[in-house]
Amino acid sequence: MSKAVGVHPMAIKDIVKDLRDENLIEEEKIGASSFYWCLESKIINNLLLKERTLQTEIDLLDKEIEIQNQLYEDFVANGKALPSPSDIAQEANAQKKIENEIQELKIQIAKMRENTPEFALKVEKCLSEYKDGANRWTDNTFNVISWIKKKFPHLDPEAMFKIPDTFDYVE
Repeated sequence: MSKAVGVHPMAIKDIVKDLRDENLIEEEKIGASSFYWCLESKIINNLLLKERTLQTEIDLLDKEIEIQNQLYEDFVANGKALPSPSDIAQEANAQKKIENEIQELKIQIAKMRENTPEFALKVEKCLSEYKDGANRWTDNTFNVISWIKKKFPHLDPEAMFKIPDTFDYVE
């Protein structure tokens, strides 16, 4: 094809490689042949995504510019001095202390949730479910012991399975 158009074959390979690197075309190898195509909707979606990311970057930079302009206006209009690095460091330390206090308070709130009536009801419900489960398995164990005693009267299942004499239902 390149000879018919009058283009050097290596130039086509370079162009196709560049387009593939930029995700502007797709490639599919079928046998020994390579097929290339481009979907307009994919290009549009990629451009829209790029536009959104650039717009968010612009918005962030606009906010930064607003902050810098406000600092400058405070400096020019009110005669306020621009904050020094030590002032910024003090504010950062104060912010860290407040964030640590917030975390400690959140931990205290989480601990206090365990003392609420709703939590107590939840614990009682779980306790009764666990107790029922333990009693069900105890009942199953006694049923197995009685079955072994009926089928094999010469065996002692309590000694065989090392079941203590204190084994009983949970109250």
